[in-house]
Amino acid sequence: MDPEPRNGTLPRSPTHDEKAKITSLMRDWRDQAWRLRTAWVSTKIYQGIRDLLSDYVFDLVMPPSTSAKKMSSRRNFNPDYKLQMYEKVKRPILDKSPREFDGVSPFSYSAMNFSDDRFATRFLMLHPGDDESHIQITLEVGSLQSCSPYDALSYTWGDKIYHAIECNGKMLRIQENAWLALHALRRPNEVRKLWVDAICINQDDTDERSRQVLLMRQIFQQATIVIVWLGPESSGTKNVFDLLGTLSKARASEELEKQSQPFTTQDLLTARLPGRTEQAWTDLDMFYWQTWFTRVWIIQEMAVAQTIIFRCGRHLCTYDDLEAASNYIVSHSLTALTGVDPSKFIRLSQFRQDYQQRNPDSACIDLILCRARQSYSTDARDKVFGVLGLIRQSRTPLPLTPTYTQSYGRVYIDTARLIIENSKSLDVLSATDDHRSSLIDELPSWVPDWEVSHPRFSPFCTAKAFAHWQASGNLEPSLEFSTDGLRLGAVGFLVDAVNHVSDSFLEFSPVPGGDISAHNVTKIVNWSSKLKSIANNTVDFYAQQRWRQWERIAMNLGIYPNESAVMDVFARTITADYDFGSTSSLEMYKSWKRIWEYATTYEGNKIEKAYDGMTSAELANAMKFLEAHRKASFGRRLFTTTRGFMGIGPNRLRRGMLIWVLGGGRTPYVLRKRKNQSYTFLGECYIHGAMEGQLVPRNETARKIWID
Repeated sequence: MDPEPRNGTLPRSPTHDEKAKITSLMRDWRDQAWRLRTAWVSTKIYQGIRDLLSDYVFDLVMPPSTSAKKMSSRRNFNPDYKLQMYEKVKRPILDKSPREFDGVSPFSYSAMNFSDDRFATRFLMLHPGDDESHIQITLEVGSLQSCSPYDALSYTWGDKIYHAIECNGKMLRIQENAWLALHALRRPNEVRKLWVDAICINQDDTDERSRQVLLMRQIFQQATIVIVWLGPESSGTKNVFDLLGTLSKARASEELEKQSQPFTTQDLLTARLPGRTEQAWTDLDMFYWQTWFTRVWIIQEMAVAQTIIFRCGRHLCTYDDLEAASNYIVSHSLTALTGVDPSKFIRLSQFRQDYQQRNPDSACIDLILCRARQSYSTDARDKVFGVLGLIRQSRTPLPLTPTYTQSYGRVYIDTARLIIENSKSLDVLSATDDHRSSLIDELPSWVPDWEVSHPRFSPFCTAKAFAHWQASGNLEPSLEFSTDGLRLGAVGFLVDAVNHVSDSFLEFSPVPGGDISAHNVTKIVNWSSKLKSIANNTVDFYAQQRWRQWERIAMNLGIYPNESAVMDVFARTITADYDFGSTSSLEMYKSWKRIWEYATTYEGNKIEKAYDGMTSAELANAMKFLEAHRKASFGRRLFTTTRGFMGIGPNRLRRGMLIWVLGGGRTPYVLRKRKNQSYTFLGECYIHGAMEGQLVPRNETARKIWID
C-alpha cells in the first residue's frame, strides 16, 4: 500500500506554464555560465598564459615525431575514417558467393613486346553469363592505336579478399571489388570488352607497370564509357540515388539569381527536400566519402574520360547529374545545414573541367600535384606517377619517367628538383608541410612530402587569387643544387624576424569544402546528445577564444608601417587580402562577427543555430568571409614582426624565426638558421604590404644561402 501524503493531498504534476518557466530558468543559467566563461578568457591573466603557450611552449613539447606519431597524424586527417565508421552500421548487401576451381592450373601472364608496339596493352573480354554462373574472361593483347571500342572500369581495389575466376581456361585470383564489378557488368547474351587495371596489367612485373602507367591517360581517354564502380549497394543506396536525382532536377529548374543563396531550415522544406536531420542526408554524405573519391589514380581517369557513369549495385547515375547535385549543395551552403560534404567530388570535377577545357591557368605542375596530394595511394610514388598523364599535358611538361625501383624519397626529391629547374621558380616550396609529420624521413626540408595527404593548410600557389604576388620583386632567381640533390641554393635578403605568434587556426569550419566538422563526426559515431553538445560547445568556445586572441595581437601593433588602419589590415591579412568586390574586407569581417554575437547572446554557444537567426544576405557575407579566411589561414598562425608588420605563417612558426625573400619566390619564406650556417625551410607566409617586393632592399647585393 502506498503511503498517504502528510497533508492529506496527492502531489500534483507541474503545469505547462511552470514547466516553461523551469526550462527558461535552466536556459538562462546556461547562458549566464557561458557569459562568465567568455569573460574569464578575456582577462589579461588568461590571455597572458595563452600567449606564453603560443610563443614558447611548442618548442619544448613538439620534438620531431616518431613513426607512430606520424602515422597517427595521418589517421587524424584520413577521410576514410568517416566511411569506416559508417560501414560498421551499413553493411553492403552481397548476393554473390566465392567460387573455387578444383584441379585447374593457375593463370600466368605472358610478357608483352613493347619494342614492336609501345601502345600495347591487354583487353579483358567478359563472357556472358547469369547471376549463378562463374566469371569467365579472356585476356587479349591489342594496340591502343588500332583497337575496337571498349569500356574502362574505374574502381578501387579494396580489401585483399580474393576470389577465383576463369581466365583463358586457367584460374586467376582477383580481389573482391573487381570480382563484384565483373558480376554486375556481365551481359546475359554477349561478350563485353573492358579494360581493368588489376587484371590487364601484370602487377608483379615492375617494368610492365612502369610502361602501362605512361598509357593510362590514353586508355581512359579512348574508352567509350568509363564505368565508376562504387561497390555493391547497401541499405541506404536507394536513398542516395533518389536524393541525387531530386537535387539534380532542383539545380536544373532554379532561377539563376537564386543559385548562390544560402539555405535556412525553412528553405529545405520550401524546396521539398528532406529535413536537415533526416537519414537521407547522412546516407548521401557517406556516398561522397566512399573510398573511390579519395584515390589518386581516379583523378586522371575522371579528368580525361569522354562519358562517365556511376554505378553502385543496380543503381546508376550520370556524371552530369552528380555534378549538378553537388553544385546545388555547395551553392546553397547545405553543408552547414545537413553535414553533407561534396568537396571530394567537387575537387575531382575541377580537374575534369580544367582538363576538358584546356584551362591554361590550371595546367601548372605545382597546382596539379598540390591538388592531387589530398588523394590516397597504396604506393607513395603514385602521388606523382598517378597524375603523370596530366603533368605531361601541362604547359611545362616534366621530364620524369615512372620508375618503381626508386625509393619514395628519391622520387619526391627528383620531382621537386625537376620542377624548380624547369620553372625557375620556388612555387613548389609552398607545398612543404611540417616535416615533423612527414611519412618519409629522407626528405630535405624544402621538398614536399606528397604522401601527407591532408596538410593543415592550403598552399598559396594553388589559389588563382594570389597568382599576382611577387614578394621578391625584380630579384633574379639563381637556383642550384648540391651534387647529391639534397641541398637547394638560392639568393635573397633577410628582411625581418617574427615577434609575436598566435594560436593556430585548426578548429572545424562548417562550410562547403572545409574539413570534417564536429557536427559530421558526431553524426557518424552516433554519440549521445549530451556528448554531441559538449563537442559542439568546445569547438565554438575554442574558435571564439582564437578570434579574440588574433584581434588582440593585431591591435597591439598600434600603427601599421604603411599607416593603414590596423583593424582593416587585420581583416585583409587573415584572408590574404582576398578581393570581395565592392564590399570591404572589414565589413565582411564584421558580418562574420555578428554570427558569433548572435550565437553567444541568444543561443548560449551554439554557432550552428545562429544560421537561422540571420537574413540570407547577412549569412552570405559571413560565409564568404569565413570561406576566404579558411582558405588563407587554416593551419596557419597570425604573427607580427619586429618591424611592425602583420602576417599569417606556417603552424610551426615561433618567435625569433627569420623571414627571407628569395629570388624566384612569390611569397616571403620562414627559415631557421642551422649550426652549419645553412638553413631549414619552415614554410611560406603572407605579410600585408610586402607581397609586391616592398621589403627588397634597393641598393644591396643579395646573399647566397643553402637550404638543407
